[in-house]
Amino acid sequence: MYKMLKNNRLVYLIVLTTIVLNACKAPQQIVNQNPEPKVEEVKRPADPYRPSTQRDFDIVHTSLKVSFNWSERTMNGTAKIKLRPYFESARACTLDAKSMEIKTVYNASSEEELPFFNSSTKLIIDLKKKYDRTDTLQLVVEYVSKPEEINAKGSSAITSAKGLYFINHDNSDKNKPQQIWTQGEPESNSVWFPTIDAPNERMTQEIAITVEDRFTTLSNGLLIFSEENGDGTRTDYWKQELPHAPYLAMMAIGEYHITNDTWEGIDVDYYVEPEYAPYAKMIFGKTPEMLTFFSEKLGVKYPWEKYSQVVVRDYVSGAMENTTGVIYGEFVQRNANELIDEDYEDFLSHELIHHWFGDLVTCESWSNITLNEAFATYGEYLWNEYKYGVDEADYYGMIDLSAYMRESERKQVNMIRHHYDKPGDVFDAHSYQKGGRLLHYLRHVLGDEAFFASVKWYLEKHAYQSVEIHDLRIAFEETTGQDLNWFFNEWFLSKGHPIVSVGTDYDSINNIQLVTLIQKHSTDDKFLYRLPIEIELEVNGKIQKHKVELNQKSKTFKLKTASKPQMVLVDPRRHIPGVVEDYKSYEELSYQFYNSNHYVGKIRAYNAINKDLDETSLDQFKLISDASQAPYWQIRLESVDALRIMVSLDSARVIQILSNLATEDDNPKVRSEALFAIGNTFKGDERFLDVYKTALNDSSYAVFKEALIHYSKIDKGDGLARARSLAKENKTELNVIVSKIIASHGDDSDHGFFIRALNNSSGPDKFEIVTQYGVYLMNNSAYTISKGIPYLQEEGITASPWWVRSAAMNALLDLKELTAEKLKEKDTVSAYDVTWADVKTSIDKAIEKIKQEEKNPRLVKRYGKS
Repeated sequence: MYKMLKNNRLVYLIVLTTIVLNACKAPQQIVNQNPEPKVEEVKRPADPYRPSTQRDFDIVHTSLKVSFNWSERTMNGTAKIKLRPYFESARACTLDAKSMEIKTVYNASSEEELPFFNSSTKLIIDLKKKYDRTDTLQLVVEYVSKPEEINAKGSSAITSAKGLYFINHDNSDKNKPQQIWTQGEPESNSVWFPTIDAPNERMTQEIAITVEDRFTTLSNGLLIFSEENGDGTRTDYWKQELPHAPYLAMMAIGEYHITNDTWEGIDVDYYVEPEYAPYAKMIFGKTPEMLTFFSEKLGVKYPWEKYSQVVVRDYVSGAMENTTGVIYGEFVQRNANELIDEDYEDFLSHELIHHWFGDLVTCESWSNITLNEAFATYGEYLWNEYKYGVDEADYYGMIDLSAYMRESERKQVNMIRHHYDKPGDVFDAHSYQKGGRLLHYLRHVLGDEAFFASVKWYLEKHAYQSVEIHDLRIAFEETTGQDLNWFFNEWFLSKGHPIVSVGTDYDSINNIQLVTLIQKHSTDDKFLYRLPIEIELEVNGKIQKHKVELNQKSKTFKLKTASKPQMVLVDPRRHIPGVVEDYKSYEELSYQFYNSNHYVGKIRAYNAINKDLDETSLDQFKLISDASQAPYWQIRLESVDALRIMVSLDSARVIQILSNLATEDDNPKVRSEALFAIGNTFKGDERFLDVYKTALNDSSYAVFKEALIHYSKIDKGDGLARARSLAKENKTELNVIVSKIIASHGDDSDHGFFIRALNNSSGPDKFEIVTQYGVYLMNNSAYTISKGIPYLQEEGITASPWWVRSAAMNALLDLKELTAEKLKEKDTVSAYDVTWADVKTSIDKAIEKIKQEEKNPRLVKRYGKS
């Protein structure tokens, strides 16, 4: 499961931040990790202990036959379940069966009906006789799955627990395809088939899916055959012969184009909506190379029958590693221009490596979820390191560390957590990002050969099994011969992180570099870490690396040198998943920026300088200017904002640098950021017309959008003409930027564009378009406003998610204020005899209707106060 926490990795958070703060755009930065986090103690009842699910029965194989009732949003199912008692004899069997109507249960061998009790979550079956662990029985359950009646709630990582989803079930939305898909993790697959819904269960499976002929299906394993039913429907038979956990079972149904690829004799297929068929290999085409890379890096060949990836609408998370059938949200569907700006490659690597960590070897309980997610997160690092180099990998690794550090300000918990309220609680930045950094640190401590040999043995030893954290430790110990209890106890079985303060001095008489390290814990614990640390010295232009170990409160390390080092770096690439405080003078930081041979050293120096930037310093201006020419793109990106701050020092030089970055840099993120800086520092400045015109021909949509918005502020007529031209071409991926320009400069004739844009957008794009629609109406006549009110009312009642509905209400409230002002001015009549009084009445009715229909507690509370 890919929890969207980084890059912009949770788009929804960005949108919600915009709602609350109306924040301006800023380049993505790595947060300062030096201040000691303040963890707020929240007093509440202790969460219950969550053991691994008790194994009373073991499911061997599940065979399903399913068909669908679109209008009712239900699924008719027949499950044939082969199972046996795990150890103790039993005459009753309990299965998870949430929100199901059970029709009948019988023994497949004797065809004898069996008594059962069906609650809202469980199916308890009387087997009529006792079975022991040498017996195998087959139960048949006929049922109706009713996902719309489920009471369970989702979490921040997986926002719904319905398990089975009907998209556009009544085909009322002509701009959205009809689809059915499933989401099992953590325990929602038992909404659509009866099972033992626990990660320590394993089964093989087959599914016969009956659908209309127009639909394509996807499930786990291989498509064995398809059968026409003679009534406009078809049944597809899917079978997976290798065992996996029930939460990894999946279905996806829709009108898809399938792009076929291969890897070492197995099918690698990409399921996308037909309009994205030309881009399928651009989106997913690195998959075969990833399969080769991970197979070789891990020492274990990809272990499953095929690898398919499918895109669905209205998905409830980022992506999901269903065995051989990965599901992604619609955000990954992008055309060639959009892929220049963001290809979501980390999603691909994350879900693929899950097929080793999570699918092949599975955490035995959600308490151990980091065994799945830490490796998947670290898989992103490994792929970036291989494909794009260590600087790129370290950049995203630092983002991971920052994600954990931010979360640590409000909570610090053990990585292995047996106490939690609901499973979704453990899908957080501890399990994902901190877990990934712990693996990276362990790799640093042991060395590459020992680390990857241990990982290989862990996978081979526990293939098709469930594991807990000690299984990982023992695999490393068996491989390396080392006792690693100290590492796992400190990092996986304890909370918090170390804070290491660095002090340096030089003994010139004895030519000894003194490095004093003092550690404390991020919480009030007196716990002290055993910390293997690397110290890097530059002496006369040569790098010396020293490995030391801090295992007490404070220790001074004496490092012999030929002369005084020009640079001292403690934990130079930030392997330690914690805080290293190393306060340095500007001269030391400047030297480090220019001479460190890796990204982390340079960016740490740059950020420290930038934090206390002296806007009048020519030396610092030179350093910032040099940063804008750095080989690694992210440092160039960081320089842009500082150049804006220092513009008064040398405006001509800043203009030259920003103009060059905007038009010539090889990274679209840098070009876009430079355009943003120009547009907001030199607002409406005609000197930049040529820069904007050049950028309007850029292949990157991010660059094009930034150029168009600022170009339109200088040449409003041509900017509006360009926006209208894009609107006629129906380039829906540009609707947001078009809406901004038309909202500011358009007239009554542009109203049709907004209606089309509203119908063709969803999620964050729809939020922005609804917001801009409100701006557009504010800038136009009472007649146009009167036409727009019903559309805002409709969005305020039916739009999803809730924050889109909130945007519609905000627009109506702004229009209400405008109308009140117009009535004060006695400006009562508009075109077509529409009066402002008429507009006021319509707005009031729309607002009241939205209030009456709203069910979201957050909005109900807010509207009650409006």
